Amino acid sequence: MDLALLGVAFVWGASYPVGKGALFYAPVSILVLYRFLITTIITAVAARHEIALVS
Repeated sequence: MDLALLGVAFVWGASYPVGKGALFYAPVSILVLYRFLITTIITAVAARHEIALVS
């Protein structure tokens, strides 16, 4: 449990410098679009069984 929490905290903390660097190359709206697109794909793959039951 503690190792998982440490991993999440590390990724969360590392995302700030990465995001700051990404803003140099792309506007905020494009980064938000990519963020939601990636999240949608990951969620769809993770919940594909539940999505199939609804269809």
